[in-house]
Amino acid sequence: MEIIKHDDFYILDDGRVREFLFVDEMKALLIDTGFEDDEILKAVRSITDLEVEVILTHGDPDHTGGLRYFKEAYLNKEDWCLVSEDFKLHDIKEGDVFKVKNHCLKAVSMPGHTYGSMAFYDEDNGLLFSGDGIQKIGPIFMFGQKRDLALYIQSLIKIRELVNKDTIIMPSHHDFPLDVKAIDHDLNDIVGLKDGKLKGERHPFMPCLIYQGDYVSYLIDDHSLASINL
Repeated sequence: MEIIKHDDFYILDDGRVREFLFVDEMKALLIDTGFEDDEILKAVRSITDLEVEVILTHGDPDHTGGLRYFKEAYLNKEDWCLVSEDFKLHDIKEGDVFKVKNHCLKAVSMPGHTYGSMAFYDEDNGLLFSGDGIQKIGPIFMFGQKRDLALYIQSLIKIRELVNKDTIIMPSHHDFPLDVKAIDHDLNDIVGLKDGKLKGERHPFMPCLIYQGDYVSYLIDDHSLASINL
C-alpha cells in the first residue's frame, strides 16, 4: 500500500483502488476501505491512532472489503444489499455533510454505476471524490443487476452542473487527479455509446461487452443496455 500525502490529507493506493484519509485533532475520516486483502487499518494506523469514521462511495467489494476492520460505516441504503449484514451501516443521503479539519464533504447522489453511488464534494477546497463514476482510462463496470446507464448519464450531467470549473476530481481508480473536463469526456463517451457510435466487443472472460470511447471504456451487459433503450 502506497501512502501519499496530498496537501493536508492522505491517499492510500494499492495500485488497484485508492482510499482517502483526513485527520484532525479529534478524529479521522476515511473514504472507502479497499479490497479485503488491503489491510487498510494497518495503513491508517501508520498515520493516526484516532477513531475512524468511514464513509463509502458505494457498495462494490473493492471499496467495502476492509469494513471488517471497522465497527460501522456510512453507505447509501440502495447499496446495503451489496454488503454483508455483519456490519453496522448508516444511510447516507444527498446533502449529508461530513466535517473534518478544514474539509466539509457534502454527499452528492450519483446513481448509475450502482444505485447507491455517492460522490463527496468539498466545495471550499475545490475537491470532488467521485468513487467509480468519473474516470480516465477505465474500464468503468456497468454490468449486472445493480447498474443503470440512463441514471449514470443523468448523474454525469448533474455533477457537471454542480461543480466549479476549477474543481479537482479524485477518482478511485486509474489516473488522478483529474480536472472537470473529465466529466465531459466521460459523458461524451457514454452518450456516444447510447447513440450507437461505439462498437462493443465481447469480453474474453466476463459476461459483458467492452465499449472503448475516446477517453474511457465501459463494461456493459444487455441489462444495462436496455436501460438506455439502444
